[in-house]
Amino acid sequence: MDRNLRKSAARLLGNHLLPRLDRIRPLHRGVASLVTATQFRTERRSARGVHRPRVDRPSVIHFSINKSATQFVKRILFAAAHDTGLIPVNFSSYAAWSSTPYLDADNDAAVELAHRAFCPIGHVYSPFGGLVRGINQIDSYRVLLLVRDPRDVLTSEYFSTAFSHPLPGSPLKRKLLLERRAIAKSVGIDHYVQLRAEALLRTYRSYKSLLTMDNVLVTNYEGMIADFQGWLDAILAFTGLTLAPARRVEIVNESRQRANGNVRSKRRQVLPGDHVRQLKPATVRELTSRLEEALGSFGYPPFI
Repeated sequence: MDRNLRKSAARLLGNHLLPRLDRIRPLHRGVASLVTATQFRTERRSARGVHRPRVDRPSVIHFSINKSATQFVKRILFAAAHDTGLIPVNFSSYAAWSSTPYLDADNDAAVELAHRAFCPIGHVYSPFGGLVRGINQIDSYRVLLLVRDPRDVLTSEYFSTAFSHPLPGSPLKRKLLLERRAIAKSVGIDHYVQLRAEALLRTYRSYKSLLTMDNVLVTNYEGMIADFQGWLDAILAFTGLTLAPARRVEIVNESRQRANGNVRSKRRQVLPGDHVRQLKPATVRELTSRLEEALGSFGYPPFI
């Protein structure tokens, strides 16, 4: 079977068949194994410390705050990687489908894996929802950090967790997300965002170590929404990546798509300030106080 056909079949099985196999564990494991074997060959090889760069260009690492157009930015970077000759690597999706730890997890297994999983030339690593510890020679990479108002992040995270986030293929990680989904639905948005505020603050604190590094470009979701083409030019210039003209047109057109307001949609809301529209005023004041450090460190005025 053609490789692209195998990957398409695996994607179809993973996205549409797997949710129906939760009660048939052997079949569930078989589909997950097929997906990891066909869609994540580069990630599996990299996890063993085997790297095969095709060009002699600095690798790119994309750190982000989850719910900051993370998947859209990943698609942009991977398209640019393809057009520039670099190899795209998606460790986060690989971890979601396997027993491999998320590399931004704060544990010894993730750090040990990071020591061997990265190569400073010829790759684009995207996305990571937190700082990855253990990357050797991180100052040799072009590092892109994309942040967003943490109050909007928590608001978007609630809708994603409760309604729209795809279920991981890994049985354990799938179980954890379903448990979080049940909690989110049971407590409601105002209580949920307060439950999650401290964990999000820890992520922002971890990223503060990147702010003084010369090889890091810090950009934000709000700037991307306000001037997408200017934002795109800036990240391409910084990373050294290029986009074919036709592909750039496709990406710009996608950036202009409007949000649909559907809580089960990945594109529920785009405009900044959604926390004011969705949360009670008292909740906004509480979050603003608790997240003051993150707001100040990353240039967000603590307006309400």
